[in-house]
Amino acid sequence: SGLTIDGAHILSDGRLETRAHSNPSKEALHLALLALAASQHGLPEALLRDVGGAEEALRQLRQKAAALERYRKERPELCGFMPWFDAPSCGQPVEPEVAVRYNGMLAWSLYFVARSLSEIGETDLAERFELHLQSMREAAVRLSYKGLGKVAARFSVAPRGGGTDSKSEQSCEDPFAGELFCLFLDLLGDWSVFCDAGTEEKEAMWDDPDRCKWLGWSALEA
Repeated sequence: SGLTIDGAHILSDGRLETRAHSNPSKEALHLALLALAASQHGLPEALLRDVGGAEEALRQLRQKAAALERYRKERPELCGFMPWFDAPSCGQPVEPEVAVRYNGMLAWSLYFVARSLSEIGETDLAERFELHLQSMREAAVRLSYKGLGKVAARFSVAPRGGGTDSKSEQSCEDPFAGELFCLFLDLLGDWSVFCDAGTEEKEAMWDDPDRCKWLGWSALEA
């Protein structure tokens, strides 16, 4: 399908059983490594050297771009965001909710991939990844931001034809992947849904006392 699997189970007899499920954090890691290999940087390039090097990385990136395009076409209501999914079926969701923390990792990897490809002259391929990122950017605030500085840890999107979208009561407050998503929301999200209050709402996100436990103003100023 072009999407990354979530490793393998180690069976009692030592054999490996490939998992079918995955999530966007695994996709993010694979995308970033392929971009480094395509740019001929570091260990990722060395690992692929015997099987085609940069050209093999570009082949896989084209396959991934096609998989992401198919995902957006088949699930337009998700706007590029990914829940836990079944990789062989090209991203069929295996749970109804989307965890924003994993999608922050995906968003920043797409940002990195698009810019890395542009730097080596692969502008058409870069644009394909940029389109997926743009879809996420346009929807991120609407899907995840609850107002008054609160960011939902998870959200669900109504299927086409009925129902309503929902945001979890739990907020995105963890200092690892959650931080990446909140930075994505601030720096790349479309806040026009709040009209003239967009800047005020962004600032409220960093004033939230739960988030301030792990991210002080000194870190932002650096």
